[in-house]
Amino acid sequence: MKRLFAVVSSFLLFVSSFAAAQPPPLEAFAALPAMQSPTISPDGKRLAFIAQAVAGSFVFVSDLDTMAVGAAVDVSVMKPRDVIWANGDTLLLLASQTVNFGPQGRQVESFAPYGIDLAGELKIQQLLLADQRIQRNAGRSIGGIIALQGAQLMGFDRAKGLALFPRREQEGRVLYAVDAKNDRRSQLDEGTQATQGWVVDREGRPRFRVEYNAERDSFTILRRGERSWEVLLTEITELPEMNVYGLDADGELVVGVRPKDVGRLGLYILSAETGKTERPLFVHDKLDVAGVMRDPYTNIVVGAQVAGEPPVWFDRELAKHQTDLNEAFSGESPRMLSWSEDRSRVVLATQRPDRAPAYYLYDAKAATAKQIGSANQALDAGKLPSRVPYSYPARDGVEIPGFLTRPVDAQGATPLVVLPHGGPASLDVGGFDWLAHFLASRGYTVLQPNFRGSAGLGKAWEEAGHGEWGIGVMQHDLTDGVAALIEAGMADPERVCIVGASYGGYAALAGAAFTPELYRCAAAIAGVADLKTMLSFERGRAGFSSPTIVYWRRAMGVDDKGTADERLEAASPAAHADKVRAPVLLIHGRDDTVVPIAQSLAMQRALQTAGKDVQLVELEGEDHWLSGARTRLETLKALDAFLAQHLGS
Repeated sequence: MKRLFAVVSSFLLFVSSFAAAQPPPLEAFAALPAMQSPTISPDGKRLAFIAQAVAGSFVFVSDLDTMAVGAAVDVSVMKPRDVIWANGDTLLLLASQTVNFGPQGRQVESFAPYGIDLAGELKIQQLLLADQRIQRNAGRSIGGIIALQGAQLMGFDRAKGLALFPRREQEGRVLYAVDAKNDRRSQLDEGTQATQGWVVDREGRPRFRVEYNAERDSFTILRRGERSWEVLLTEITELPEMNVYGLDADGELVVGVRPKDVGRLGLYILSAETGKTERPLFVHDKLDVAGVMRDPYTNIVVGAQVAGEPPVWFDRELAKHQTDLNEAFSGESPRMLSWSEDRSRVVLATQRPDRAPAYYLYDAKAATAKQIGSANQALDAGKLPSRVPYSYPARDGVEIPGFLTRPVDAQGATPLVVLPHGGPASLDVGGFDWLAHFLASRGYTVLQPNFRGSAGLGKAWEEAGHGEWGIGVMQHDLTDGVAALIEAGMADPERVCIVGASYGGYAALAGAAFTPELYRCAAAIAGVADLKTMLSFERGRAGFSSPTIVYWRRAMGVDDKGTADERLEAASPAAHADKVRAPVLLIHGRDDTVVPIAQSLAMQRALQTAGKDVQLVELEGEDHWLSGARTRLETLKALDAFLAQHLGS
């Protein structure tokens, strides 16, 4: 296929000219995506996307045939996450900001929708604000209503060009149809304090409503009757396990459940008459459904995704497009991101084990594709190590899947970095990984195990990790991965380090504390160190009886309240700092609202008291996800120096 790479704005997009024989500079890996969330306009003529660079964050709108920029909106005062077309001349932008909330000034990550009027003065304003009389612009529109945190787009009324959003009012949640140009809204439905969301039909009319009452442990789905809402299904459960996704092409309700006899999350049709699951829509033979795609023009569920495999489309036309793209982009895992209303033009992303994602415009009528951008243009100039699937046997014989990234042209044993993922109910999947590729480019073999407790591999696999933090099978699976690579002659047993973020940071600290003989060094980014105080933090934020606390108590293995403190202390690295032998690097954002920096401060104090080698890097203005390029670079610099000192790559 014909490929055309368009440089949208040379002074904004970071370009590198490093020699192919040299590893890319740290700045290339630390760079935020040069193209993020590309989405095609309904008429198929324009592309909107987020561009992040040292100069700031921007929303660009370009002509798809020439890639000439027609509009540029500076959104640097917020953290842009996603952009989508509300109608032909208006964009929706989802962005967040770390703000102080409540009398004690607790930090929260506040997510809110914004509208960008492309037909007027490129005005941007936050939507669903309480007082519409307040004049707002990009510099003053941040913050807003904290109740919007986590607000989810319910769908569209395309005939009127309106977006459907819920908003928490004093009486309960209300569903609004919102004009993204000016924040004018009309009420579609009024729920209760327990309302979690709505399912809307092709015209944007509410058809089902989902509620969960944490005090009563009551999960309810209501259907819209002729005159009022009627209860369709009610379950008593501490932790709701049914996901409600939307309607299929026949107007039937699509839900995600894990039947006991299947053990995997699949898509099923729920009867609107009996409230029972009638038939499967899509169930994978090994993996959980990881994502569901809805058509933005019809609100209909049109496809599903499982980890590491091409999407499955229920719509024939989209399925045909996917078949054609799989053939054209063999080995690059093409994934359709958005399409024009007539589906003649599609924007897609490709993933390779040795390249950052690339974006293409596919013209179905002409059967051609051209490249329109790259997630990281700076890394396109050189050869990256290949990140490939790898599995190994654990001590009990169970095969642990994951990914292995070896340095380019590696021969024999190299220094090893074990890189466990966060979550812990997350999953490492194929393709580009900026941290794994960075580490491998510096001469380290990188192992990313999907240890027991990981999500996506079935309920039994995930629950096998419950109560196994730090001193149980979740950590044993990491230890056994080191042994497997040493035995295979790929890892130097004297030069092994463990690095991780979030739960992965906890696993790094647990590795240093509970298997001190194994690791030469340990680095934790936004890691948990004290499980008891972490659980207390979650309880203070979500409430004692919330599903969040139910989940964490199960995951940490403290359902039995009588032994909770004992079990939490036994698995807390901060309580066992005296056992640590290896130097420890702690990196933490001061604005982290998921794992507070107090966790790293507690680990630092414990290690210093025990006379251990510890370094703490505090990232000013950074959140849990390393959202800023400056602080990403600061993280990589600290990590690069730390590993070079202790592993000698």
